[in-house]
Amino acid sequence: EEHILDHNDQVYKFAHDMLQQSAYDLMSPEEKGAYHFNIGLRLMSSVSTEASYDALIFTVIDQINNAKRYGVTEASMNISCAKMNLQAGKRSMEVSDFVSAWQYVVYGISFLPEAKWESSTYELTLSLHEAGALACFVNVDSTNLQINLGEIFENAVRFEDKIKAYYILAQNLASLNRVKEAMTTVLHVLNELGEDFPEEVSP
Repeated sequence: EEHILDHNDQVYKFAHDMLQQSAYDLMSPEEKGAYHFNIGLRLMSSVSTEASYDALIFTVIDQINNAKRYGVTEASMNISCAKMNLQAGKRSMEVSDFVSAWQYVVYGISFLPEAKWESSTYELTLSLHEAGALACFVNVDSTNLQINLGEIFENAVRFEDKIKAYYILAQNLASLNRVKEAMTTVLHVLNELGEDFPEEVSP
């Protein structure tokens, strides 16, 4: 005899995937959000070693990001979620998946507080925008590249914190065959670091 639910070791589950999907479709957005959020939390709590955390990072953060889409957030976890998205973004770039990397960066930034450039989240905010700028450069997304570079140039406290952004800017200019502007950018950075170069070089 066929049943809707199977029971095994005090755990109930749907007998067929289609039944599970139908039940999911009947849930409200808020219920879906809570569902994804709880799955993410349970996966996080089941991680016992750094190796297992590395293996589950994408699964965990995808569930939590799905929850945020439905408006489910927990303020005390926002910074942790931003950090996990940054880590997932960097891992994606390591395997040359810059499209996914950019999506993780967008989610990571969305978990930051409104005053994200304040001292408590300054380094995390800087790292997210650096990762975002790099992903957008590789994805040839000039609009979001300029947005991320602008965030860094406008809000970074120290010039040293802008160096990665200038490097990405110079690379982008060179890729557009704007070599003179790229060289000007590089010379500006060197000058700010105390390295003087003549504006004109005699043979």
